[in-house]
Amino acid sequence: MNQVVAVMPVFNPTPSFLEDFHPLYAQNFAHFIIINDGSAAKYSAVFETLQRLPNVVVLTHEKRLGKGAAVKTACSYLTRFLKNCQGVLFIGAYGQHKQEDVTRMLHVSRIYNDGIILGVRNFRARELPAFSRLGNSFVTMIFELRCRKRITDVQTGLRYIPMAHIPWIARIPSHDFDVDVYMLMEAVKQQIPIYEVTIGKALMKKNTFIQYDEAFRFRHMAKRIWRYRYMEE
Repeated sequence: MNQVVAVMPVFNPTPSFLEDFHPLYAQNFAHFIIINDGSAAKYSAVFETLQRLPNVVVLTHEKRLGKGAAVKTACSYLTRFLKNCQGVLFIGAYGQHKQEDVTRMLHVSRIYNDGIILGVRNFRARELPAFSRLGNSFVTMIFELRCRKRITDVQTGLRYIPMAHIPWIARIPSHDFDVDVYMLMEAVKQQIPIYEVTIGKALMKKNTFIQYDEAFRFRHMAKRIWRYRYMEE
Protein backbone atom coordinates (compact mmCIF):
# COMPACT_ATOMS: atom_id res chain seq x y z
CA MET A 1 0.00 0.00 0.00
CA ASN A 2 1.36 3.44 -0.89
CA GLN A 3 1.31 6.42 1.46
CA VAL A 4 -0.81 8.63 -0.78
CA VAL A 5 -4.38 9.54 0.12
CA ALA A 6 -6.94 9.97 -2.67
CA VAL A 7 -9.56 12.73 -2.42
CA MET A 8 -12.62 12.85 -4.67
CA PRO A 9 -15.25 15.62 -4.39
CA VAL A 10 -18.61 14.31 -5.66
CA PHE A 11 -21.88 16.02 -6.50
CA ASN A 12 -24.71 13.86 -7.87
CA PRO A 13 -22.67 10.89 -9.15
CA THR A 14 -23.32 9.58 -12.64
CA PRO A 15 -24.92 6.15 -13.30
CA SER A 16 -21.46 4.77 -14.13
CA PHE A 17 -19.81 6.22 -11.01
CA LEU A 18 -19.19 2.95 -9.15
CA GLU A 19 -17.96 1.28 -12.33
CA ASP A 20 -15.50 4.14 -12.88
CA PHE A 21 -14.53 4.26 -9.21
CA HIS A 22 -13.38 0.68 -8.65
CA PRO A 23 -10.32 0.76 -10.98
CA LEU A 24 -9.17 3.90 -9.14
CA TYR A 25 -9.84 2.34 -5.74
CA ALA A 26 -7.73 -0.66 -6.82
CA GLN A 27 -4.63 1.55 -6.76
CA ASN A 28 -4.28 0.71 -3.04
CA PHE A 29 -4.27 4.22 -1.63
CA ALA A 30 -3.60 4.54 2.09
CA HIS A 31 -7.10 6.04 2.34
CA PHE A 32 -9.72 7.15 -0.17
CA ILE A 33 -11.70 10.20 0.96
CA ILE A 34 -15.02 10.92 -0.75
CA ILE A 35 -16.64 14.32 -0.22
CA ASN A 36 -20.38 14.12 -0.84
CA ASP A 37 -21.07 17.77 -1.61
CA GLY A 38 -24.80 17.84 -0.97
CA SER A 39 -25.86 15.22 -3.50
CA ALA A 40 -29.58 14.49 -3.85
CA ALA A 41 -31.11 11.87 -1.55
CA LYS A 42 -31.56 9.43 -4.43
CA TYR A 43 -27.77 8.95 -4.50
CA SER A 44 -27.57 7.81 -0.87
CA ALA A 45 -27.14 4.16 -1.83
CA VAL A 46 -24.01 5.01 -3.82
CA PHE A 47 -22.34 6.65 -0.83
CA GLU A 48 -23.46 3.85 1.51
CA THR A 49 -21.78 1.37 -0.83
CA LEU A 50 -18.58 3.41 -0.78
CA GLN A 51 -18.63 3.73 3.01
CA ARG A 52 -18.56 -0.06 3.38
CA LEU A 53 -15.28 -0.38 1.45
CA PRO A 54 -12.05 -0.74 3.48
CA ASN A 55 -10.06 2.51 3.89
CA VAL A 56 -12.83 4.62 2.33
CA VAL A 57 -14.05 7.66 4.26
CA VAL A 58 -17.21 9.50 3.16
CA LEU A 59 -17.56 13.08 4.42
CA THR A 60 -20.94 14.70 3.75
CA HIS A 61 -22.13 18.27 3.25
CA GLU A 62 -25.84 18.59 3.99
CA LYS A 63 -26.19 20.91 1.00
CA ARG A 64 -24.04 21.74 -1.98
CA LEU A 65 -21.26 24.12 -0.94
CA GLY A 66 -19.03 23.96 -4.03
CA LYS A 67 -15.81 22.25 -4.99
CA GLY A 68 -13.65 24.69 -3.03
CA ALA A 69 -15.59 23.89 0.13
CA ALA A 70 -15.17 20.17 -0.58
CA VAL A 71 -11.41 20.68 -0.87
CA LYS A 72 -11.39 22.54 2.46
CA THR A 73 -13.34 19.74 4.15
CA ALA A 74 -10.85 17.20 2.85
CA CYS A 75 -7.87 19.31 3.95
CA SER A 76 -9.33 19.68 7.44
CA TYR A 77 -9.75 15.92 7.75
CA LEU A 78 -6.25 15.29 6.40
CA THR A 79 -4.52 17.65 8.80
CA ARG A 80 -6.46 16.25 11.75
CA PHE A 81 -6.32 12.51 11.11
CA LEU A 82 -3.85 11.73 8.30
CA LYS A 83 -1.05 14.26 8.71
CA ASN A 84 1.63 11.57 8.42
CA CYS A 85 0.74 10.58 4.87
CA GLN A 86 3.13 11.36 2.02
CA GLY A 87 0.73 13.35 -0.12
CA VAL A 88 -2.75 13.72 -1.56
CA LEU A 89 -4.03 12.94 -5.05
CA PHE A 90 -7.18 14.86 -6.00
CA ILE A 91 -9.23 12.94 -8.58
CA GLY A 92 -12.31 13.90 -10.59
CA ALA A 93 -15.53 11.98 -9.94
CA TYR A 94 -17.04 11.81 -13.41
CA GLY A 95 -14.91 9.30 -15.30
CA GLN A 96 -12.54 11.90 -16.74
CA HIS A 97 -9.53 10.41 -14.96
CA LYS A 98 -8.66 6.83 -15.84
CA GLN A 99 -6.69 4.17 -14.03
CA GLU A 100 -3.66 4.67 -16.27
CA ASP A 101 -3.71 8.42 -15.52
CA VAL A 102 -3.70 7.77 -11.79
CA THR A 103 -0.95 5.16 -12.11
CA ARG A 104 1.20 7.65 -14.00
CA MET A 105 0.62 10.35 -11.39
CA LEU A 106 1.53 8.03 -8.52
CA HIS A 107 4.71 6.98 -10.30
CA VAL A 108 5.80 10.58 -10.86
CA SER A 109 4.95 11.49 -7.25
CA ARG A 110 7.64 9.08 -6.08
CA ILE A 111 10.21 11.04 -8.08
CA TYR A 112 9.04 14.64 -7.66
CA ASN A 113 7.61 14.89 -4.16
CA ASP A 114 8.78 18.46 -3.54
CA GLY A 115 5.99 20.20 -5.43
CA ILE A 116 2.57 20.06 -7.05
CA ILE A 117 2.09 17.61 -9.92
CA LEU A 118 -0.63 18.34 -12.47
CA GLY A 119 -2.25 15.79 -14.75
CA VAL A 120 -2.62 18.00 -17.82
CA ARG A 121 -5.23 17.21 -20.46
CA ASN A 122 -4.83 17.09 -24.22
CA PHE A 123 -6.70 20.11 -25.55
CA ARG A 124 -5.50 19.37 -29.10
CA ALA A 125 -7.76 16.37 -29.57
CA ARG A 126 -9.69 16.75 -32.82
CA GLU A 127 -13.00 15.76 -31.25
CA LEU A 128 -12.77 18.59 -28.74
CA PRO A 129 -14.82 21.62 -29.84
CA ALA A 130 -12.79 24.56 -31.14
CA PHE A 131 -14.25 26.91 -28.50
CA SER A 132 -12.83 24.68 -25.76
CA ARG A 133 -9.35 24.68 -27.27
CA LEU A 134 -9.45 28.45 -27.71
CA GLY A 135 -10.94 28.96 -24.26
CA ASN A 136 -8.22 26.98 -22.55
CA SER A 137 -5.56 28.93 -24.48
CA PHE A 138 -7.20 32.17 -23.34
CA VAL A 139 -7.22 31.17 -19.65
CA THR A 140 -3.62 29.95 -19.93
CA MET A 141 -2.59 33.30 -21.41
CA ILE A 142 -4.32 35.30 -18.64
CA PHE A 143 -2.70 33.10 -15.99
CA GLU A 144 0.71 33.61 -17.57
CA LEU A 145 0.25 37.39 -17.74
CA ARG A 146 -0.80 37.56 -14.09
CA CYS A 147 1.64 35.03 -12.61
CA ARG A 148 4.57 35.17 -15.07
CA LYS A 149 4.43 31.39 -15.43
CA ARG A 150 2.97 29.22 -18.16
CA ILE A 151 0.94 26.17 -17.14
CA THR A 152 -0.69 24.03 -19.81
CA ASP A 153 -3.90 23.17 -17.93
CA VAL A 154 -4.64 25.37 -14.91
CA GLN A 155 -8.10 23.88 -14.32
CA THR A 156 -7.23 20.19 -14.21
CA GLY A 157 -8.77 18.34 -11.28
CA LEU A 158 -6.13 15.59 -11.26
CA ARG A 159 -3.31 16.91 -9.11
CA TYR A 160 -0.89 15.59 -6.51
CA ILE A 161 -0.14 17.73 -3.45
CA PRO A 162 2.59 16.89 -0.90
CA MET A 163 1.14 16.79 2.60
CA ALA A 164 3.32 19.74 3.68
CA HIS A 165 1.24 22.05 1.45
CA ILE A 166 -2.22 20.97 2.62
CA PRO A 167 -2.46 23.51 5.51
CA TRP A 168 -2.12 26.59 3.27
CA ILE A 169 -4.37 25.09 0.61
CA ALA A 170 -7.06 24.83 3.29
CA ARG A 171 -6.91 28.64 3.64
CA ILE A 172 -7.52 29.48 -0.03
CA PRO A 173 -10.45 31.96 -0.17
CA SER A 174 -12.71 30.00 -2.48
CA HIS A 175 -15.72 27.72 -2.15
CA ASP A 176 -16.16 27.14 -5.88
CA PHE A 177 -14.41 25.57 -8.87
CA ASP A 178 -11.86 28.39 -9.03
CA VAL A 179 -10.03 26.82 -6.06
CA ASP A 180 -7.95 24.85 -8.57
CA VAL A 181 -6.58 27.98 -10.23
CA TYR A 182 -6.12 29.94 -7.00
CA MET A 183 -4.12 27.03 -5.63
CA LEU A 184 -1.66 27.35 -8.52
CA MET A 185 -1.45 31.12 -8.21
CA GLU A 186 -0.48 30.78 -4.56
CA ALA A 187 2.01 28.02 -5.40
CA VAL A 188 3.71 30.24 -7.99
CA LYS A 189 3.88 33.09 -5.48
CA GLN A 190 5.50 30.77 -2.91
CA GLN A 191 7.91 29.43 -5.58
CA ILE A 192 6.67 25.88 -5.08
CA PRO A 193 7.71 23.63 -8.00
CA ILE A 194 4.89 22.71 -10.38
CA TYR A 195 5.30 19.66 -12.60
CA GLU A 196 3.11 18.53 -15.50
CA VAL A 197 2.23 14.98 -16.50
CA THR A 198 0.31 14.39 -19.71
CA ILE A 199 -2.88 12.39 -19.21
CA GLY A 200 -5.87 11.51 -21.40
CA LYS A 201 -7.72 13.97 -23.56
CA ALA A 202 -10.08 16.58 -22.15
CA LEU A 203 -13.52 15.03 -22.01
CA MET A 204 -16.75 16.89 -22.64
CA LYS A 205 -19.86 15.43 -21.01
CA LYS A 206 -23.05 17.40 -20.72
CA ASN A 207 -24.61 17.70 -17.26
CA THR A 208 -21.66 16.05 -15.52
CA PHE A 209 -18.32 17.55 -14.57
CA ILE A 210 -18.76 20.62 -16.80
CA GLN A 211 -21.27 21.71 -14.18
CA TYR A 212 -19.03 20.97 -11.19
CA ASP A 213 -15.47 19.83 -11.82
CA GLU A 214 -12.88 21.09 -14.31
CA ALA A 215 -15.34 23.70 -15.53
CA PHE A 216 -15.03 25.14 -19.01
CA ARG A 217 -16.19 28.65 -17.96
CA PHE A 218 -13.30 30.38 -19.61
CA ARG A 219 -14.34 34.04 -19.54
CA HIS A 220 -15.50 33.82 -15.94
CA MET A 221 -12.29 32.05 -14.90
CA ALA A 222 -10.10 34.63 -16.64
CA LYS A 223 -11.81 37.44 -14.69
CA ARG A 224 -11.26 35.63 -11.40
CA ILE A 225 -7.58 35.09 -12.15
CA TRP A 226 -7.08 38.77 -12.88
CA ARG A 227 -8.96 39.96 -9.78
CA TYR A 228 -7.61 37.43 -7.29
CA ARG A 229 -6.08 38.87 -4.11
CA TYR A 230 -3.27 36.74 -2.75
CA MET A 231 -3.40 35.38 0.79
CA GLU A 232 -1.28 37.04 3.43
CA GLU A 233 1.79 35.15 4.64
